[in-house]
Amino acid sequence: MVCANINSPVGVLGLTADSENLQSLRFMPAGTRLKSSRDPIINDVIEQLKHYFSDPLTLFSINPVNSGTQYQSSIWAFLRTIPSGVCLTYGDISKAAGGSAQSVGNACRCNPMPIITPCHRVISASGLGGFSGQTSGRYMEIKSWLLEHEKQSISEN
Repeated sequence: MVCANINSPVGVLGLTADSENLQSLRFMPAGTRLKSSRDPIINDVIEQLKHYFSDPLTLFSINPVNSGTQYQSSIWAFLRTIPSGVCLTYGDISKAAGGSAQSVGNACRCNPMPIITPCHRVISASGLGGFSGQTSGRYMEIKSWLLEHEKQSISEN
C-alpha cells in the first residue's frame, strides 16, 4: 500500500492505493502532515482532484475499488452517475436504485472515496442530511463547500 496526504480547499486529503487501484480517500484531521508519493496511481488521482477543485465539471476517470457489500457497491456506482451541481435525495436514490432512504444513507456513510464517489450530492428531503456519518461540524462544512463549489461552476457556465 502507498499513501499520500495532500492539501486541498477542504483540508488535507489522505489517499491510499495498492499496486493497481485507489483504495480510499479520507478527510484527515487538522494538522496532518503532507506526504508526497511517486506512485503513478496516487499521482493520477492527485491530478484529477486538482482539476476537480479548479473545475468541478471535471469527470473522474478513477475506477474505484468496491470494498463494500453488493448493495453498497450498487449505490456507489449510482452516485457516480449524478452530475456535478445536481443533488438527489436519499429517497430519490432509493426509488431508482432500490432499498430504503436509510439504507442509501448507510451506503453513503461507508463510502471509501468521498468526492470521487460524490455522496455529498445526496441530501435529505428536509435539508442537507449528513456527510461521512456526521450531521454537524467539519464534515458538514466540507459538504456545504463542495455543493457551493459545484453550484457556482454550474451558474458560471
